[in-house]
Amino acid sequence: KRNDVLFPSIMNEIFKPDWFGGMENLNANVPAVNIKENEKDFELELAVPGRKKEDLKIEVNEYLIDAVIGFSVFYKGFENLGGFKTIGGKAPNLLLMVTIFGLIHGLGLSARLQSLHLGEEEVLLKILSFNLGVELGQVVALIPILYLIKFLRSQKAYDSLYKAINSYLLIAGLALLGYQLYQYFV
Repeated sequence: KRNDVLFPSIMNEIFKPDWFGGMENLNANVPAVNIKENEKDFELELAVPGRKKEDLKIEVNEYLIDAVIGFSVFYKGFENLGGFKTIGGKAPNLLLMVTIFGLIHGLGLSARLQSLHLGEEEVLLKILSFNLGVELGQVVALIPILYLIKFLRSQKAYDSLYKAINSYLLIAGLALLGYQLYQYFV
């Protein structure tokens, strides 16, 4: 038997069998997965004896993804207000965080798309159309916002407005996070 647990004796001492069943059964319900890269895509092979392909579904819970999106909104307000400097830390790499949150937001959109039940025909065209609509909508919304920000930066009240808007981001992010977690657990 292969043991994948780091420091197994320490972990089993902390998580004794009367706590969560010990660490030796940690991966008991996780199937082995092989990931193969083809020219056009990735292929997942799962070792699930006795199961048919139709028995398996990969789904994303909309509430959990939206909770993480709420956290990303909170995070951006916190970062903009210098929250990391306030607590004596350093903000993570901006490009890395934008990439991670962008992937999560995209996953959230795909979860919403998944819930629309678009049918079996022309799925790729429907997905591409959906994504094109989202991207065009973002561009159309961002252009006037950029001009508005440029104008506001020249105003005396900009600093106060900047703090207020980012404070609202903090509140809205926490509210979305809390609401989505509530919806998930209820």
